[in-house]
Amino acid sequence: MLRLRYSRVVRSDPPMPFVKVELIRDNKSVRTEGLLDSGSNVSIFHAEFAKAIGINFSQGNPVSCVSASGEVFTAYQHRVHVRLGPHTIQHALIAFTRDTNSQYGLLGQDFFRFFRIRFVASQMLVEITRERRR
Repeated sequence: MLRLRYSRVVRSDPPMPFVKVELIRDNKSVRTEGLLDSGSNVSIFHAEFAKAIGINFSQGNPVSCVSASGEVFTAYQHRVHVRLGPHTIQHALIAFTRDTNSQYGLLGQDFFRFFRIRFVASQMLVEITRERRR
């Protein structure tokens, strides 16, 4: 089990459940932060992360997304490996777009299905356990 303290990506923001992840495609990888976002259906990262691992983001499968503020935008899904601590998710479906924050990604419900995630907000802590495949 991973036990991680909430952290900040931007100093002025409140601590939130960010995790360090590595996006991997072929022989290229990029490390970044991902916000565990139970309100998001899909996992979304800025197009610059796709470029860093050799993906032309706009050549993926287009999906329509709605931001927390209600703005509709298009993202493009690709299969990449995602490493979180000692765990690697093979061929995870990640959407990339230019219409989101470039400092970190969102890890949504499609990512949650690989883990048991427990938020302990009173302690500013998140506990993550890999789910066994049935």
